Amino acid sequence: CMGQTATLTATGATNYTWSPGGATTSSINVSPSSTIYYSVVGTYTDGCSAGQIELLIVYSAAISATSTTVCAGQSTVLTGTGGSTYTWSPSGSLSGSTGTSVTASPTATTVYTMSTTVSGCTGIITETISIVVNPVPILTVTPTSTVLCTGSSTTLTASGATNYTWMPGGATTTSISPTPSVSTTYSVTGSYTTGCASLVAIPVSVYPTSCGGTAPGTYTLTTSLNYTTT
Repeated sequence: CMGQTATLTATGATNYTWSPGGATTSSINVSPSSTIYYSVVGTYTDGCSAGQIELLIVYSAAISATSTTVCAGQSTVLTGTGGSTYTWSPSGSLSGSTGTSVTASPTATTVYTMSTTVSGCTGIITETISIVVNPVPILTVTPTSTVLCTGSSTTLTASGATNYTWMPGGATTTSISPTPSVSTTYSVTGSYTTGCASLVAIPVSVYPTSCGGTAPGTYTLTTSLNYTTT
């Protein structure tokens, strides 16, 4: 069973060489983490030799994840194999504490532990996996104006990320200066090099030129994180 030690003993020769490892004793103690072949070559003092190969089967359990790196707010599915019953921890950010698969929604990088019993083995086998959580950008957009007269323009400037993509238009600059003919909602997706991203939408209202070139009223734009993607 995984974590246990087996003793392999060779007889019938004078000198011995084991592989892997290169030990030259007649017996070796091994603790492999997975099923593996061991070989030993035995020789007499006259140089004549013979070899033997032995397959050591290791019963074990394993843990895997749909992704070991996620953006803040995302989840990943943890799956155990090789065991019969499973217990997961820490339970705070998991969809459950038992079962073959659980959904992990960590808020920070977290090491999860799976404990299980394996048929034919005594005791509990444990495996761990680390899920890395990368932050999403806290994206801010500053407009010169969000209320325009027809024919006027505004400048929208984004900050808080590394890369930007504006819609409509697909511009990838930090700022854009559109002159919309009708009221339009602009959006910008800001991302980090990790691929984590957020999106902010900015509605821009357009009024007829009869407004005398001055947009009616005073407007304050408050932006917030409302979208994540990878």
